[in-house]
Amino acid sequence: MVDKFHGIKIHVHDFAGHPFQAELSNELAKHGFYLLHSFFGHVGPTKALAEDIYGNGRIQFKKITLNQEYEVSNLPRRILFEVKMAIKLIIVHMNFRPNITIFSNTPLITALIFRTFLPYTKFILWHQDIFFKAISLRFDLESTKIGFLRTLQTIIVEKFERRLVVKSNKVIC
Repeated sequence: MVDKFHGIKIHVHDFAGHPFQAELSNELAKHGFYLLHSFFGHVGPTKALAEDIYGNGRIQFKKITLNQEYEVSNLPRRILFEVKMAIKLIIVHMNFRPNITIFSNTPLITALIFRTFLPYTKFILWHQDIFFKAISLRFDLESTKIGFLRTLQTIIVEKFERRLVVKSNKVIC
């Protein structure tokens, strides 16, 4: 019997390292796809989850580390981190050469840079968290006065997020 998925390579990047994404990667490998499952090493899946549970050799897990923590509140350091993460993911992509890339929980700027530099890659966005909504809710909770800079930041993030959704081949909500 010929394997209908023979040779199809998928790169799943799950920044947060949730168990479900690792399970999905293993199931895809079980059905004949070749998988590279990358995750940010500081928050990635436990060692037990980052393994080829079916032992078919079609999946590998790659921890991506940076010499910098992911700082949500420090905007300049966060942007620098996201640019570095995008460069690492582009290198991983170029080395693995997947047919399809799936990004889950990946920081917005990282995903946008990746998508901008690799526009012809088949790209699926696993859009679990809506960033601009989370930012606006956080600002609402912090003060009753939003302010010009906070409003501007929310608008910019919303524009970036919409652009990423539009630039994706498919979106998983």
